[in-house]
Amino acid sequence: MITFSMSSVMMSVLFSNLLLLVLYLIFRKTTLMMDIGYKLLEIFLIITLLRFLMPFEILITTNIFLPKKISRVITDTFLVPHIPLGNTTLSVWQIFLVLWGIGILVQSFRLLQSYRRFRRRIFRFATDISDREPYQGLLHTICQERSRKNVFHIYELPGISAPMIYGLKSPCILLPEAFRASEKDIYYILSHEAAHFFHHDLWLKLFSQLLCVFYWWNPLVLLLQRQISTMLELNVDLYLTSSINSRCKTEYLECLLNTARAQIGHGIHPALSFCTAQDSLLRQRFLMLTDNPQKNKNRQIQLLFSFVVVALYTFSVFFIFEPSSVSPEVEMNTFEITPENAYFIENPNGGYDLYLDDSFLITAPFIDDSLSNLTIYKSTQEVTYE
Repeated sequence: MITFSMSSVMMSVLFSNLLLLVLYLIFRKTTLMMDIGYKLLEIFLIITLLRFLMPFEILITTNIFLPKKISRVITDTFLVPHIPLGNTTLSVWQIFLVLWGIGILVQSFRLLQSYRRFRRRIFRFATDISDREPYQGLLHTICQERSRKNVFHIYELPGISAPMIYGLKSPCILLPEAFRASEKDIYYILSHEAAHFFHHDLWLKLFSQLLCVFYWWNPLVLLLQRQISTMLELNVDLYLTSSINSRCKTEYLECLLNTARAQIGHGIHPALSFCTAQDSLLRQRFLMLTDNPQKNKNRQIQLLFSFVVVALYTFSVFFIFEPSSVSPEVEMNTFEITPENAYFIENPNGGYDLYLDDSFLITAPFIDDSLSNLTIYKSTQEVTYE
């Protein structure tokens, strides 16, 4: 059974954010990324994404009940309806769910509008140069090398300062207006953008944007989106340079540097850009590409971060913190059975008589596990004697 509650959402957010902070520490230091290795970092990102996608309690989840004082504060503050709205009264949690839903609709509309605006911009202002040389010949060569069908269109688009790819099904490689580069650089640029499409990276970018739409109120999700974009770029860089010689790798690095120098900054588009002028990311890509693939990774650091990530994920899935108190309305109409106020007396005809505050309550055919901590007496005289 899957349950959606305030506790399950808070656990998902809490541990997802903790996982994000661990990743943030890793991505801040390129040397640490190199010690861990990008393959393991990909696994860390997948684990974090999965936790964000699971704001639920599942069958294997075990509740850890908070102390009563803390539980009462949480219950009274967030779960008890005390905010008047028209003819009804709502709780903070109910209002949060309403605002969350409204925010998802608003952010979904804004994301859809951004895609439409960018698509209209391409339709109105882009110039199709797919049949021009050297673009046509180079793209044909690239697709042959990858044993893929050439489904790409190449456009020159005013207003962008770096090559990028757009389109989930009909990919468009976009180049800045009056783009000037050597044939060698154009080959690497087209190879990079085509690799993004072949690896389905645009779908991953869309997925990360949808995650930001769903968790629009959590600013750390934007950090996750940036980390995913960084990993996508590193993944393609390493894929393209893994089977080429050192001279070609140097040419690829020079192409990255030339493209970054030509940029004056660009806005956020629903596309993947070949290069960014951001120093930190460019430095990371350079260091990862010049790293010796035969060099042994730091096993101790790998084990440490792997243990932290897996432990956080496992704990958050198998355990959930839950308030142990109930709302005052429920408490007024219910009672709590404890060893201090209740006990059993063996019934001569079979079963057990349950007494609450020395008053007979019910005869139970057997003792449930939840009541196994109650004292069992053989007779009423034994109770009186005690």
